[in-house]
Amino acid sequence: MKDSADGTSRLNIGHDSTRVHSTRTVTFFLRKILPYLGRRALFIGPQIFGVLLLVFVFVRLIPGDPARLMAGPF
Repeated sequence: MKDSADGTSRLNIGHDSTRVHSTRTVTFFLRKILPYLGRRALFIGPQIFGVLLLVFVFVRLIPGDPARLMAGPF
């Protein structure tokens, strides 16, 4: 299928198209995916801290001693 005036095809899969695809993939990774992963990495610390804080507070609010409950009536 000839698409252009000089008779070349748009579906030419060769070395040049592979290089362009590779460059686009790297550019996409650097501009879109890397900042996304960076934001996720920055927010995971506060999220883990928040969950640990909530668990600590809830364990302290529950009446009774967890060690005595697990040890039994001895």
